[in-house]
Amino acid sequence: MEIIEKLSNGFQIDSLFLLNEYVNVKRILKHHLPAKNLTIQGNLFQTMQEYEEIVLIWEYDFLHLTFNYDFEFLQFKTCHLEFLSSKANLPQLFNRFLEQWTQSKTYPKFQSMMVRLHDPSFNIPTDTILEGIWHHRLPNNHKLEFKCDYFWYNLYRMETVHGKYEIRRHADNQKAILSIESVDNLFYWNFYVV
Repeated sequence: MEIIEKLSNGFQIDSLFLLNEYVNVKRILKHHLPAKNLTIQGNLFQTMQEYEEIVLIWEYDFLHLTFNYDFEFLQFKTCHLEFLSSKANLPQLFNRFLEQWTQSKTYPKFQSMMVRLHDPSFNIPTDTILEGIWHHRLPNNHKLEFKCDYFWYNLYRMETVHGKYEIRRHADNQKAILSIESVDNLFYWNFYVV
């Protein structure tokens, strides 16, 4: 560990990928953050507060997280977010994010988000996600271009994306597209500022 820290001292890390197996995760993150891109797979901390104090204080180009702590999407300061969870209240959390986005209260550089909810018994919660949000249903043949090379999108490629909605921000009429898909017991909602 000391050798890696000495070799990387003074250099900004471009991308950092951490899995459950890392023993010294706090030390690694404290030494190597900020990084442009960060992937954390698994519950590597005891509490969400540790995430806030070590990880969420930084800005990222790309942030990929997999955990089941209580959180709000507004905590993430990133241009692109990829998120996997099995929390039952994920649709409500995403709805609150959409509401805040339409009111220009989200991270200003935010561009895209892919959220994945793993739950084999779950129906696509479109009504919950869009509750109270002005939206316009787009035709099924409307093409959705992915602006970010998401890790899970490459594993579960969706050639045809259905369930697309246009959403606009109140202050500047900025448009965003929301698509909702299900593939192999994973529910995806993709949100792109266009």
